[in-house]
Amino acid sequence: MRKKRILCFLLIVLFVLPIVACGGEETDTGQNGTGTVNDQGTGLQENRGEEGTLNGQGTVSPEGIGISGEKESGTPSEGELINIIYNAESALLNLCVEGFDAEFQGTGKKGFDQASRDLLKYYTKDYLYPTWKDFYENHLGEWGYGMGELFMFADYDTAKDSFAGMSKKQDKIEVYFNYDMSGDEYHDFDGEIAEYTYILVQSNGGWFIDDVLFKQ
Repeated sequence: MRKKRILCFLLIVLFVLPIVACGGEETDTGQNGTGTVNDQGTGLQENRGEEGTLNGQGTVSPEGIGISGEKESGTPSEGELINIIYNAESALLNLCVEGFDAEFQGTGKKGFDQASRDLLKYYTKDYLYPTWKDFYENHLGEWGYGMGELFMFADYDTAKDSFAGMSKKQDKIEVYFNYDMSGDEYHDFDGEIAEYTYILVQSNGGWFIDDVLFKQ
C-alpha cells in the first residue's frame, strides 16, 4: 500500500506539475503587454504597432519618410524662386552693361558665346539664343546705361515686393510678378501695373528660366 502511494506521488511530480507550469507560463507571457516576442511569437503584433509610426505622426513609407509630407519634393519655396529670378536678372543686366561699356569705350566686348556662359546657370540656352544674343550684339547702344529699365527684378526688394505667386504644372513652374510702375524712374506710369510671368523648367535637378511673358 505504501509503495502504491509513493508511485502515485512520483507520477504527479513527473507528469502533472510540468503541464500546469507550462500552461501558466504561456498565459503570463501572452498578457504581459510588453511586446517581447517569445518562442510562440506572442506579442509580435503589439511591437509592430510601435514601429509603424514615425515619431507618432503619420504612416511610414518604405524609405522611412512620412508619406503625407507637407512640402512637395523638388518644388522651390517662394524665397528660392525670388532668388532665382533676382540672380538671373542681375547676371543678365551686368552682362549687357559691361558689353555696352566696352562698346562705348572702344575696348572691344566679349563675344556672346563667351560672355554668356555664366548665364546658363539661370537660363535655358533656347531662351538666351537668339533673343538675347541678338540684343547683346546689335541693340545695346539703343538703351545705353539706362537699360536697367529692362531688368527691374535685378533689384531684390523690387522682386520681393512684386512677387504675386506661383503655380506648378507638371515639369514647369510659373512665377508671377505684379510690378507697380508708379515708381518707375524712367517713365510716368502712375497707377499702372505690369504683369510678368517667368516660366521655369527643371533640368538636372535645377530650375531654369525658359521664357518671360509680359502683360500691361
